[in-house]
Amino acid sequence: IKEVLDQYDFKMSDIAIQNLINHIYISMERINKGHIIVPRGISLRKINIDISEEYQMAKQLCCTIEERMKFSFPDCETEYIAIHLAGKKMFQSDEGNFVVTQEVTDLVNEIIIKVRERFHLDLSGNLDLILGLSKHLVPMLFRLELYMNMRNPLLNQIKENYLYAYTISEYACSIIEKNYHRKVSDDEIGYLAACLNYMASEIARAE
Repeated sequence: IKEVLDQYDFKMSDIAIQNLINHIYISMERINKGHIIVPRGISLRKINIDISEEYQMAKQLCCTIEERMKFSFPDCETEYIAIHLAGKKMFQSDEGNFVVTQEVTDLVNEIIIKVRERFHLDLSGNLDLILGLSKHLVPMLFRLELYMNMRNPLLNQIKENYLYAYTISEYACSIIEKNYHRKVSDDEIGYLAACLNYMASEIARAE
């Protein structure tokens, strides 16, 4: 898997790579048992962003595994792997700048207002934190839209060590659930909590 990722210069964290390995392993186990699942009717034709590079990468990943393990992936499973890869994609403009839609901006503003009301914590003046939160939400919302679950192996540690950040994230995710009618997993809440805690620490260090 790393050979193919390196060939495309596709950067993923160790946790993201492990999630990808787990995903492919589960897919292979499912296919071996005759259960081929197209996720919630989602296909590349229904996605409004270009993930052609991820699809080519997924095809090469599948071909490599097929050659080495004498295994065959149906096209729909290759598409699902491409969608999984795209779930961690950073959304950028042609100039390389991070793209945040008005929809995400409105969601972030709603979260900030309601967090201030609930926790008496005003984040509205911290532009770095707002930008960091926006950057985190873009791929997270993409994963929610496609019903993708990204396992968080540090979840218990995050809950134990960053309880305040986790509580805020849990509340923020309840706002996301109401807006998008999707259940946000504890894993995603944990990732958001770790993100908020990291940004808060960096801001405090800079000050």
